[in-house]
Amino acid sequence: MALLSVSSLSSAFAAELIGKQAIVDNLPTILMNRNNKLVDYIKNNSNKNVINAVDTFIEAHKIDVSKYKVKDFQNKALVKKVNINDNTTIEFNSDGSFVVDTLTSKPILNQVSSTSLMTTRYKWAANDRIGYNAWGMKLYRIHVESNFGYDGVSAWYAGGLMGYYERYFGPGGFWQVSNWDTGTTVVNGGEYCRAYARGNFHFGIEYQGIGWVIQDIYEDVRVSVNYDGTVYRN
Repeated sequence: MALLSVSSLSSAFAAELIGKQAIVDNLPTILMNRNNKLVDYIKNNSNKNVINAVDTFIEAHKIDVSKYKVKDFQNKALVKKVNINDNTTIEFNSDGSFVVDTLTSKPILNQVSSTSLMTTRYKWAANDRIGYNAWGMKLYRIHVESNFGYDGVSAWYAGGLMGYYERYFGPGGFWQVSNWDTGTTVVNGGEYCRAYARGNFHFGIEYQGIGWVIQDIYEDVRVSVNYDGTVYRN
């Protein structure tokens, strides 16, 4: 059996370290390429539900987590925002995480009133946000919905506010949510009305009352309707 010399072992170990460092240094490029392919896949499969398309793509393009350290994913800043269509947006962050926002809306039937000056209409609108970590695991879903009224001059809250969250990744105890709040606000004297659901999402481990926070994400999910009935995020 052939034996490796100390110098050979040192060279092999150094090569392994260099190789690992190259992988880590190349992480932004790896993520950027993955994200570009994801966007192309969703656009080329527009007949599919967007979330199902994301899940299918991620399953086929997994990132090997073992090659990286937690610190490689800690610096979070928005690096790219892509409008898939009028209702769906994906935001990619520098730590590899990304979120998918999907707007839905519909008129509220039998809720139209008219005067000699204007017509008042009502609309239900919602926004769903699903957050993913760098290697494509679903972390959470946040939903907000409300009824809105508008008449061509102003918009207002018309009841039906609801906001909630679901936690996906890890046992329920790993995810904690604090400062959770839902509400509505009328902006610029009725230019538009906004409904929101927001809070801090903490991912970590707690033992005997002592917590170790691995990730702390603040989310503010909104859906707005303006004076002419246009639905958007703001």
